[in-house]
Amino acid sequence: WNALFLAIRDQTVQGLEARTSVLGDEIRRMDANRMLPGWNYCKFFVTKERLADLYAALELWDAALAQYDELEAVYEQLPQAQSAWFSEFGACDDFTDLLNVHKKPYRQQLARNTITQFDFCVYLCGQQLRLLVEMKRYAEVVQRAQRLIDGLGAKMHDVSPMFRAAWTYSTCMNVVEICEGVQLAQDDATVRVLAVAKAEFLASARRQLDVLGTMCGRLPAGYLKQSSTRELTQEPESKASEPDLELISNPVLAEALASDARFDQVYVRTCEQATQYYLDSGRKRFAQVMQGDIAQLHICRERWANAIRVLRPLIPATGDLNVMDVHLAEQQAVCER
Repeated sequence: WNALFLAIRDQTVQGLEARTSVLGDEIRRMDANRMLPGWNYCKFFVTKERLADLYAALELWDAALAQYDELEAVYEQLPQAQSAWFSEFGACDDFTDLLNVHKKPYRQQLARNTITQFDFCVYLCGQQLRLLVEMKRYAEVVQRAQRLIDGLGAKMHDVSPMFRAAWTYSTCMNVVEICEGVQLAQDDATVRVLAVAKAEFLASARRQLDVLGTMCGRLPAGYLKQSSTRELTQEPESKASEPDLELISNPVLAEALASDARFDQVYVRTCEQATQYYLDSGRKRFAQVMQGDIAQLHICRERWANAIRVLRPLIPATGDLNVMDVHLAEQQAVCER
């Protein structure tokens, strides 16, 4: 039996090597014709992805990732041709699940040249992140996820601001979920890197809640002027008279925007999660700012007892008070009147 298993293994390896050689030759031929009229990036992608699949089957994760990185480089090198490669920009799905590369028939759409630019960017990043998770390169996972959020967000010129904020929120929360699934020893240096990353992604998600809460009238009037958030300086221009909630497919977000009570729950929970990760990463001042904003929301809702419960632990009982401490003490005094 051992001889039979060895023979099967050798034949399998030889078959994979032969297939790899054939695909390599085809890829080099297609790459050499890149500047010729009629060259099709989607067909090039499909062919190169077959090679990545072979490397992944052999658990050669680095080699598989290199194929996607090279595909990304080609995509970025020819920005003027991007509109010809895809059917449209097509941002229509705000509920992100980056590691689920089978959420849509991405490969079939690529083969038929019907994939949208938006879906393509999400799919490409998802494949890269999936391989990085296999290699336990978690710091790079969060870096690439942030690059997707920044890069794709910058391309949403003609997309509804509500959709853009909802997609950014969902993607940030999805990255946090990916990071929370990582099991590391407590003395691993990556633990602090991920704590910082999770805190920053949650803070970014909270800023999108500021945007969406303003548009849908869920945030109390004047809250943003008193909070640490400064992105929305012109609330009337950002607020939608009849926000189109049908743009949002994330069930948590859709539910939050349907009522003030549910919105506050999601908002406070997001801030509290960010607070915990800021504390885990040693950024106590950032945690204090986040907690101060929770208290400010309670004050705007006239939930005085809740605000005092949040503020009291933040104010030093003894010693000199800095500017932030004085501000928090003033807020507490307002609540106790």
